[in-house]
Amino acid sequence: MATSIRQQVAQASPDYLAESRAASSERARTITEMVAAHETSLVAILSTLRSSGLDDARARLAATDTASAALIALRSMQKSDQELSQETAHAAFATLRKDLRQMLRHHEAHIEFVAPPKDGRPLPGEIAYAARAMTRATVLAFIAQPDLTRLRIAWSCPGASLVVDVRERESGKLDVSALQRQLEGRAQTLGAAVTLDAVPGWGSHATIGLPLEPPANRSDETRLAALNRREREVLHLVAQGRRNKAIAAELGIKESTVKFHVAGLLRKLDVTSRGEAAALAAGTNLGASQ
Repeated sequence: MATSIRQQVAQASPDYLAESRAASSERARTITEMVAAHETSLVAILSTLRSSGLDDARARLAATDTASAALIALRSMQKSDQELSQETAHAAFATLRKDLRQMLRHHEAHIEFVAPPKDGRPLPGEIAYAARAMTRATVLAFIAQPDLTRLRIAWSCPGASLVVDVRERESGKLDVSALQRQLEGRAQTLGAAVTLDAVPGWGSHATIGLPLEPPANRSDETRLAALNRREREVLHLVAQGRRNKAIAAELGIKESTVKFHVAGLLRKLDVTSRGEAAALAAGTNLGASQ
């Protein structure tokens, strides 16, 4: 069975493999967001139960209220957030602040919120949703630090981007690697820039820059970057004038597989012929990179 699967994957078209990877990526993203939602609820409940300012009866009552609110939010909030096609940065931040205050209402740390200007440009729905999700994930990572007493959460809109800024100036024990892994999938999808820093005894700082505009027309280098390793190898040989049979012999694959790769790279490069693809490759450093 394993051998059969390997053979099918080796002979599968680039389109099929791309769709399979996309499906796997979407499943992973959905699972990550579900985990984040559950983690938020559990942190809120644990913060309540651990609070030194509540007796047992009040703590149980507050924890029950938090759990009930979390169940309602899981069923409705995500759908309503994603359906919004556009939000102002100020309104999106207000929603985030409400969520975080509920989540951290019994946490010992003092939380400072710095909202973006009310007259800022609207945010695309996916950016507003992603910014809230990434901010929540960052805040959860920050409050996991021991001895955290103060946390600052700010959004700003300089130019054509939304900047999320989360910092504290005491602990400096943020798990940078874990948070980077948690944020990188969404950051890559949206073209966001994530900067994380932690110095024990001095503090931790996270900055996330989310572009509000879609990327400009791709350059030749950018289009080539969309090719996978095998497609780049095939294109390199196409640029040398090799035909499919010669390419198959060079790479040790079937000629039909070469045809699949050629069709895929023509589509990704947005060209209609092998000659156009070869000319595009000749104008870049593809040959030098092989």
